[in-house]
Amino acid sequence: MTETNDFDRLEVRYNNLDENYDAASGRYETTDSRGKTDLFTAGGTMGDDYEIVLTAYDASGNVLVEERTTDTADGNDP
Repeated sequence: MTETNDFDRLEVRYNNLDENYDAASGRYETTDSRGKTDLFTAGGTMGDDYEIVLTAYDASGNVLVEERTTDTADGNDP
């Protein structure tokens, strides 16, 4: 993500692509400009594929930038 002066908050969404229950997905927000947020943990999801979506908003709620990536829950960071 790129740096901007209009930053208000960052939303991180973890979408489990293999399970059909909400406990395997999560959504977190932070106003920390460094993007620090709670880590997502869901037991029993080893090997599941996730879509991770980072969305930065300005104070008016407009999307500044959105980035997506996928990762497999395997203990290794993307």
